[in-house]
Amino acid sequence: MKKFFKGVGLFLFAVLITLAVGGITFARVLTPENIKQLIQKSGAYSGLVDAVIAQAQQDTSQEGDNPLKKPEIQAVAKQAITPAFLQSSVENFIDGSYSWLSGKTAEPTFNIDIAKVKQDFAAGLSTYAVTRYNGLPVCARGQIPDTSDFMNIQCRVNGYDIKPDADKKSQEIVAQIELPGGGNNISPQVLKDEAAKNGQQVFFANTLFPTLFKINLYFPYIFAGIVLLIAVIMLLVSKPKTRGIKNVSISLVLASILLFLFSLGLQQTQTRVIGGMAASDQALAAFGQKTATNIATSVVGQVKASYNMYAIIFAVIGVLAIVLTMVLKGKQGSKPTDDETKPQPDKAPAPAKPVKPAAKTPPKVQ
Repeated sequence: MKKFFKGVGLFLFAVLITLAVGGITFARVLTPENIKQLIQKSGAYSGLVDAVIAQAQQDTSQEGDNPLKKPEIQAVAKQAITPAFLQSSVENFIDGSYSWLSGKTAEPTFNIDIAKVKQDFAAGLSTYAVTRYNGLPVCARGQIPDTSDFMNIQCRVNGYDIKPDADKKSQEIVAQIELPGGGNNISPQVLKDEAAKNGQQVFFANTLFPTLFKINLYFPYIFAGIVLLIAVIMLLVSKPKTRGIKNVSISLVLASILLFLFSLGLQQTQTRVIGGMAASDQALAAFGQKTATNIATSVVGQVKASYNMYAIIFAVIGVLAIVLTMVLKGKQGSKPTDDETKPQPDKAPAPAKPVKPAAKTPPKVQ
């Protein structure tokens, strides 16, 4: 029964070690810099505009002609909404959100300026309209073109400068794009105002998130400190010390096995979840699935690499320590005891036993 409880205790200690490694791993994976790298490597910035354009080409529910179906307008959109702009905007949001989560600010501090993007898009549309118009044939006598529809105008009028109308129409098209706060910038205040209009709350209205974030940030290292303290206590109270070393080593080996199993389980879970996702025929939804899959794959890869690294380290240290304790125990068993090695004093010879004189026989009486 004693051995049973000892085995349970060593296994529970191995579980504590595994949980500490898991907490430290996720704390490192979920740092703002790592999150930025994960999104960048996922292809989100380079593929978002293409996905929006592809969705516009698929969408037939809108009335009238969708300008984004024209290759020239697509080129203008790509020039205005660049991957660099998307990346800086997302990273601005991440940094501001982490400032709030870590308690440095009362709310997120991001501010995404989209006014310039809108201006660049409008200017690109106007330039496209003027270039297209100047390349059209001169209108025939009596032919009056509709200059309000510069996207589809078919001829040009000599002496007519279309640029003022093109500028005005381009601004009207951009103004129709619905964005929070009127579309000039996106900030926490803008999000709060938009949420209030819809009777909702923004995500940073919940004060529980910063608390959970701080717990996730510091708890794994506190947990690791507790594990280290338990190991030290086990070494100090064990007699002989080799027994304590052996017990800690056994827990390390068990923890390495658990980490390998968790790593394998993560891979299996990821494969099962991704395989069960239904492929979407909508461009934006498909892009979202692909991006999420890429990010999840990267996260799982980082967690697996960390688990496997710790598992190998624990296994090597544990096995070597167990072998060492066996060697030391063997040497201690072969050493003579102190009583055996202590020189013995010379023993004095035992005194001779006195010889008892023979009893005299009385003389016979004649």
